Amino acid sequence: MSLWFINIAMDNGKPITAEYDFPPYSLCGSVPLWLIHNRTQRNVAKPPDESIAAAIPPVLVYDGSCGFCGRSVQFILRHERHHDLLFVTRDSPLGQDLRRHFHLEGVESMLWIARDQASIESNAVLRAARYLGGIFSALAALGSLVPSPVRNWAYRLIARHRRRLTSRATSCVVPTAEQRERFLA
Repeated sequence: MSLWFINIAMDNGKPITAEYDFPPYSLCGSVPLWLIHNRTQRNVAKPPDESIAAAIPPVLVYDGSCGFCGRSVQFILRHERHHDLLFVTRDSPLGQDLRRHFHLEGVESMLWIARDQASIESNAVLRAARYLGGIFSALAALGSLVPSPVRNWAYRLIARHRRRLTSRATSCVVPTAEQRERFLA
């Protein structure tokens, strides 16, 4: 039996190797692939802008003149666990700048922005549900099994009739003193 050496990572310019008694491309070896993956990730430095993007809390860009959207924001405020989500209305200068930054000026959807990536339509809803955690995270996992075109069709259907789904034309979000600082525009 021959031993195989796998270059796991670099330490001060010298390769760190590990011995395995199976070829590195084998899926039948006794070392799980996640172990090899975790070892290769240990000494990998993240670019500085990625760590900055990870430190910024998520942002929800929503339609501030829509009662359904306002109630959705109130729902998130009632059920969130982390209390770090930032809110921006879509038509505010900051909301327009964010949409322009992500080249989504023509998109009438809510936006979920996290780690310098924007999600729209049903993907934004699923990310918001995951943010809430608990049963909502489980529902998001189930929802992600539905093909994206079907989810987005349902999102657009609800969005088209969202003003009729609420009894009042608008539902203003009245945040508490602690929540007020998280509403950027």
